[in-house]
Amino acid sequence: MKRLGLIGLVLLLCSCTLPPTVLPPPPEEVTAKDLLEELRRREDSLFSLRGLAHISWREGKRLSLKSRQALLIRKPDRIRSELFGLFGQPVLVAAVNDREVTALDLAEGIFYRGRASAENIHRLLHLPLAPADLIRLALNQAPQGDFPDRPLIVATAEGYRLTRSGREWKQDLHFSRDRRLTRVVLYFRGDRQLEAEYADFTGEAGNFPLEMKLFLPAREVEMTIRFTTLETNVALADDLFELRTPEGFRIYSLP
Repeated sequence: MKRLGLIGLVLLLCSCTLPPTVLPPPPEEVTAKDLLEELRRREDSLFSLRGLAHISWREGKRLSLKSRQALLIRKPDRIRSELFGLFGQPVLVAAVNDREVTALDLAEGIFYRGRASAENIHRLLHLPLAPADLIRLALNQAPQGDFPDRPLIVATAEGYRLTRSGREWKQDLHFSRDRRLTRVVLYFRGDRQLEAEYADFTGEAGNFPLEMKLFLPAREVEMTIRFTTLETNVALADDLFELRTPEGFRIYSLP
């Protein structure tokens, strides 16, 4: 009896020291229509981006790169990236527009030019995505697709998950409790093709993420973008996304 009483006392003391379990309140009830309208509102309100960022990129187990870059992005199909060297000077400038992908390797004196395809973007920017999809992801927006099935919504611990499906493609969109898009997962025939995560919504009055992560499992590509300065909805002229061949540079044509 004494032994049982001692065990009971120990259990009582342990239970008294455990903090109470605090469950987060359930998110407010929203519909799929509410979240889709929020997506459309965001798509209509954001059209461009300009900023400086620290970027880390990895493909497979051996290839990796860390850099500081200036990024210019404008919907629907324009991208400019300037990669800086050790002393802050540009060493590579790449541009994408509706016709072509071009790049200046200032260190090697080479000018690259090819059609604006996902493969050429992979060659120059290390991300095998079509320009429109890459731009939408960079602007914290979901890639477009044909999703005729009725969207499904469930509440999660973080907020909400909205699923849109089609014949072969499926898209999971994760939202915070205040309806910010925090994660995008894209599947093709059940296999995960792409995942994007967004964090630190402190840019542009707290409405834009300063950190983005992209994963492409089939290519084993992972990229993290951390903005140090950021402006959205800035006017960006067409000529920023068109590079001319400097005199004396060798020209390489991309497929």
